[in-house]
Amino acid sequence: MDIMSEEGRTYQDKFMLRMPEGLRDRIKVAAQANGRSMNAEIVDCLEEHYPAEPLLEDLIYLAREVVGDFQDAPDYARLKELRDVLSNLVDALRVGKENGYSLPQVVLFESLERDFPELYESVKHGRLKLEDAMKFVEIADRDRYLESQRGGKI
Repeated sequence: MDIMSEEGRTYQDKFMLRMPEGLRDRIKVAAQANGRSMNAEIVDCLEEHYPAEPLLEDLIYLAREVVGDFQDAPDYARLKELRDVLSNLVDALRVGKENGYSLPQVVLFESLERDFPELYESVKHGRLKLEDAMKFVEIADRDRYLESQRGGKI
């Protein structure tokens, strides 16, 4: 059963929560200061820290806006570079959406293609999960960092 709040939102999930001592009182004070219920205050905080992924259409619109902002810029070579980057991003987002990837996964997938082509091919052809490939990347990044700290000596 859906519950309608005073803001017109529909809530479908109910979640019981144990809070540290004093937190409830701080939430109550913040909610009163903002003129809303404690529930609305908590939901607002959660939505701020865990925002919904933007829609592909929103990202395309923002990309076009950014390009429009640069059209009058004197450095047209940089504008072409920006257009190319945005075009690649839009393509990647479309492909990711078609394959069921979330936005963060698309970004990870793109970084794999650029920085770790072998891992990218393994993920692309289903021989390796994206999450497992990212573990390899984390290890490689850590090894590079440690190598740089040793002055390039392993």
